[in-house]
Amino acid sequence: MGLFLGIAFQLFARPQDRLSHVLVCPPEMEGQRDFFYPAPGQTAYTVDGRTIRSRDVKVELAEVPLLLLRERLSGLDIEGFPYSALVGRAQEELDRLISPPTLSLHPASRSLRIAGHSIELTPIQFAVYAILAQRRARGCGQAKCVGCADCSLEAKAFHDAAMREELRRHILELGVRDERSRVLARWAGAADECFREARAKLNRRIRAVLGTGPWVERYCVAAARAAGSQTRYFIPVDPKQIVPA
Repeated sequence: MGLFLGIAFQLFARPQDRLSHVLVCPPEMEGQRDFFYPAPGQTAYTVDGRTIRSRDVKVELAEVPLLLLRERLSGLDIEGFPYSALVGRAQEELDRLISPPTLSLHPASRSLRIAGHSIELTPIQFAVYAILAQRRARGCGQAKCVGCADCSLEAKAFHDAAMREELRRHILELGVRDERSRVLARWAGAADECFREARAKLNRRIRAVLGTGPWVERYCVAAARAAGSQTRYFIPVDPKQIVPA
């Protein structure tokens, strides 16, 4: 039971929680049913024919260091699984943190394929994601990039006519018949607002299919802002994990 409690503590404990173990010296006293703590006064115990005085018994509280996984599994419903399933899901989440699944874009179905899941997007959402994925794949090449100029875009970039034309080209390649998507009239006057709206919706869609958690966030469109600069948007996944469309 102590083993199971320790594993449960690793999965459920918060950063401020501590796991402690009571140590008794000499250890033979741990099996004495009439011993709970060193009694005051002159008390003696007979253990295996040996007399041990209470003043010679030491009790110490030792903290047990453990890996705390609750924060790493923040997207997992850890209270909604039986023990074996919970451990299996936790291991799966940790494996995906260490070795993220590949990301592939499928224009024919306007979908992303991640970890065996198909995530269907609207034409505009797919086009925005495709532009950012291509930029990440061709960018600095650093797996832990946090939004450098080579891998990311500012929302105002879509005010540029050339960027809107690239967006329109991606949409046309999808064979979209919706005239609103083809013309992108609203983007001409409020491109940054339109981009942020598309970003929010596609991130919600990704999380709805994959769930939430640290590894899932690598496939969402992240935002980063350095001191004195504008917010930049990028996909944090390792560029080596991106499979070209």
